[in-house]
Amino acid sequence: SKYAEDNWMVRFLTNEMSGNVYERHIGLAKEILESKCLIGILEELKPSFKRFNEYFGWNTKDFGGPVKMTDRGTCVGRVISHPDNAHSHPNHEEGGEVWNLLMQKNQYDMFLYDHALHLFHDVQSELVTR
Repeated sequence: SKYAEDNWMVRFLTNEMSGNVYERHIGLAKEILESKCLIGILEELKPSFKRFNEYFGWNTKDFGGPVKMTDRGTCVGRVISHPDNAHSHPNHEEGGEVWNLLMQKNQYDMFLYDHALHLFHDVQSELVTR
């Protein structure tokens, strides 16, 4: 449909919410991810939380919120095992008609996702050990 969104993340990162998206937009979006974002992967929520915690030093800061520092592990464990943002979505067979249409319509977002995976596994994994 011409009314369906396409490449939302690339558009958001490059502030190009209308019109066409081009190769230059994916390059800029990758640069923004590399220089301004700490990547977390929903499918790897536990290691993502661990990385955020170590990078931001959450275990050593008392935010004065409703969760006491001594109870944070329990709170994080609950979020990891029962994420509040877990919504069911239909599964579409890889290579099927719907899958291919979505991939075609969001090709730049898929390139960006692959780059985010690379950053998560190969580049940013060293951030907390530096």
